[in-house]
Formats: sequence, structure tokens, C-alpha cells
Amino acid sequence: MNDINRYFEILGLKPRASLEEVKEAYKDLVKVWHPDRFAHDPKLQQKAQEKLKEINEAYEKLKAYYAEYSNQPPPKEEYQSDSSYQKNDSYQENMGNKNDGS
Repeated sequence: MNDINRYFEILGLKPRASLEEVKEAYKDLVKVWHPDRFAHDPKLQQKAQEKLKEINEAYEKLKAYYAEYSNQPPPKEEYQSDSSYQKNDSYQENMGNKNDGS
């Protein structure tokens, strides 16, 4: 289950995020990290390509996970009990400190 938790973390989400939250975070992060935004700097463009590849993988794995489990998040007890699953600071900075109330 650690891989699933990591995929949520890549998208800047708590592990119990809904499929709709996953989709929204994915779309937001694609806008932030799209390599075309860094065409002026090949080094940054390469980093953005790598980050976008990671984001795409996380999104695809989470979509497949939700499809397999009928869009139901796994039971709460499968998660670690620490607070590291809050939307991370870099995600909030990139998204203008967007707070969805979850």
C-alpha cells in the first residue's frame, strides 16, 4: 500500500482524497509543471519533463486503483497515523495556497 500513499503524496493530496480531488490536483500540477512553460531554459525544461512524468505515473496508478476498488478509498486503518499527508507546502505554493477545506 506504500506505493499508493506515495502516489497521493506526489499529487500533494491526503491518501483518502476522492477521485475528483485526484483529477483536480493532476490538472493543476500539469499546468504548473508543463515543460513548454520552461522552453527558455533547457535545464529547467528537463526537470519539468521528469516531474511531469512522475505526476502522470501517479495519476494513472491512482485512476487504476480507484477503478479496481470501485472509487472507494481504502479503509482508514491502512494509513500511517502521521500528519505528513496534508497538502504539502510546495503544492500549496504552486496553487496559490488553495484550500479545499478537506
